[in-house]
Amino acid sequence: MHVESAAMRKASAALMLLLAGCAPGPSPTAGGPLHPLGTNAQGYAEYLRAKDGMPMVRVPAGPYPRRPYEPSATPSDSEIVDLPGYLIDKLEVSNTQFARFLRETEADLHASHPLLRERPWGLRRTPAGWEPQPGYEEHPAVGVTGWGALAYARWAGAELPGPDAWMKAAGGPEGLEFPFGSWKEDACNWRGNSLRTTEPVTAFPGSASPVGCLNMAGNVYERVLTRREGQELPVMIKGGAWVTAHPLNLRVLDLCMQGMDAAEQSVGFRCIVRESASLAAPSPRPCPPLPPAPPQKPAPPPPPQA
Repeated sequence: MHVESAAMRKASAALMLLLAGCAPGPSPTAGGPLHPLGTNAQGYAEYLRAKDGMPMVRVPAGPYPRRPYEPSATPSDSEIVDLPGYLIDKLEVSNTQFARFLRETEADLHASHPLLRERPWGLRRTPAGWEPQPGYEEHPAVGVTGWGALAYARWAGAELPGPDAWMKAAGGPEGLEFPFGSWKEDACNWRGNSLRTTEPVTAFPGSASPVGCLNMAGNVYERVLTRREGQELPVMIKGGAWVTAHPLNLRVLDLCMQGMDAAEQSVGFRCIVRESASLAAPSPRPCPPLPPAPPQKPAPPPPPQA
């Protein structure tokens, strides 16, 4: 009977580990793989970000009409801007997701730049750590500072969008005035519908943008990167919120500014992942040549015949 020695078992295990790295697998991002979910009702591919369970919409490379900011009317002129492909969160980041980030990272909330503050519709401090306020688990994460939004995006293997990426996802390649087209009073969460609070991140399906993102008008403002003091910081907010009193402030082109340390109940965020970092085929390392087979020992001579 052939008996495998301990040395042979060890060598065999090492060889299996060596070869396992050669097998192709899902394309990873910094925060983990993206799993295909299929095509949404708008015809755009969706993926699930494994790190935090966020569905993402793929926005292909191509042009969109960037409209200049105008406070009292929507300008008809635009500048055609060509953008590379990217994926953007279909939903606003929720209180549950932000609480998970805090638990997993044990983030220092008392640092010189605070990440969040306790809010009635956001997160609360408990003996077990930070948790969503009861009943607001799937509402957008509010009370989060600009530093908190940056830290979450980094943890998720993502980043915050710039104005162009945000506006293309909100207005589509056609550059709509509102994510849902022309103005509809009941399409989103704003002061005119008298809710006066945030709603779940999956609420208002009628708010869907041309690529399928929800609540890019109303519910909460969303932090967007812009150039400040020589660096990209999320001090621009876009999209309007439950507090917004006039439809003009819910347009795709509208914007406001908010400091990095502000932690309002009307401001949240969503993330993007650059397509080159997420969907590009991985470059598998070449498999090493198999080690030579060990020399065979000669078979013992047969026993002498009686």
